[in-house]
Amino acid sequence: MIITTINEYRKVFENSNKDSLAKYIKDIDVVRPRMVPCIKTDGMMSSQGSKYFDLYLQDQACDVCVDKYGYAAGLKYWEWLIDQKPGAMFAATAKFVNEKYKMLQELNLLNSYGTNYFARSYYDIWSAWKQTIKK
Repeated sequence: MIITTINEYRKVFENSNKDSLAKYIKDIDVVRPRMVPCIKTDGMMSSQGSKYFDLYLQDQACDVCVDKYGYAAGLKYWEWLIDQKPGAMFAATAKFVNEKYKMLQELNLLNSYGTNYFARSYYDIWSAWKQTIKK
């Protein structure tokens, strides 16, 4: 089957993707609050996190968005990114991956976490990281 329009893609995607994503994003249906504060990734190369986790963001951009925002909001955000200028989807998802990488570093969990990006959700790691911030 050759998919020629974004609507055809969305139809195929929505029928199969949630179940496959739920296998490795355990809190996929948890509604995430506004995640403030956000860790700073200044000075990081855009591909640093994706190289560490061996992610191919062109194919896994939706998964990364769902990991950060939950299924409904993540899917909506990913669809919005598709309609933006070329490179926007890569830039946004690379930033999310770098944020997760940096939070794991600051929590001293990166070495024990390993290279499986989806071992814990972005929200789970962010929740732990937020507790370490001095108010």
